[in-house]
Amino acid sequence: MGLFDLNAYCMGHISGNGIDSGVNERILSFPKTFTAEAEALGGIITKTASGFPAVEYLFSEPDALLHLPSLEKCKPLTSILEELESVLKEKKDKTVLLKVNGPYSVLASLIEPKLLYRWLTKHAEAIHKALKTITAGLAAYIIEAFSRGAKIVSLADPYANVTVLGERHYREFAAQYLVSLLGIIRSTPVSNGSRSAIQLIHLCPHNSIPLVQFGYMQTKRTGITRSAYIDALLDFSLHDGLTILGDQCIYGVNTEILTVLTFY
Repeated sequence: MGLFDLNAYCMGHISGNGIDSGVNERILSFPKTFTAEAEALGGIITKTASGFPAVEYLFSEPDALLHLPSLEKCKPLTSILEELESVLKEKKDKTVLLKVNGPYSVLASLIEPKLLYRWLTKHAEAIHKALKTITAGLAAYIIEAFSRGAKIVSLADPYANVTVLGERHYREFAAQYLVSLLGIIRSTPVSNGSRSAIQLIHLCPHNSIPLVQFGYMQTKRTGITRSAYIDALLDFSLHDGLTILGDQCIYGVNTEILTVLTFY
């Protein structure tokens, strides 16, 4: 059985750069791989020839998409939440960054590409049901992570590629669910009933730029003192509550501008 395409991910996402390697002493990054959500749905993890973890294609029949579990209740996501909460109790001066894959990419990583593209047309109802389940699970997972002390979520949906999907399929199967995910998180208070702490969602530029281009979101830019992008995020204090940022790679070296994304 084949493996999902690592080429969908940028090298920073695969290698982790200084964020995952521990070079930046202010950050605790979870999880260490980018396969956790697919694994939670039953994906089998294997290694590529280069040693990277990858997920074997899982679904070969569209009916299997009608009965997906609730992601936030499945390992390894529950284990990640427990680990980040436990670590923060010992290292209260650290900032937890949670890496999350977007809805379309979670599903796409588990289906052979040619089969998936055929299902987008022939079995759209099953695809939509799966994406709704995945979106709800990811939202609950992220909200729970914030409630347990995470401050930054790095959200990437690498398979949501307009060039590959075409605008119609991109809007129908990728953009609407990514926007829905962000909307649910924005409108749901964390479990302690307040958003007194700063909470950031960094959206990969490969996703934020198309969302702006196609009219789902708008941008507001603010100048900062030149610094590594991740350090700029750590120091960012526009206001308390949830802020969504994009247009730049979270693994970027230097920046003088932060781009805030808002809904129309």
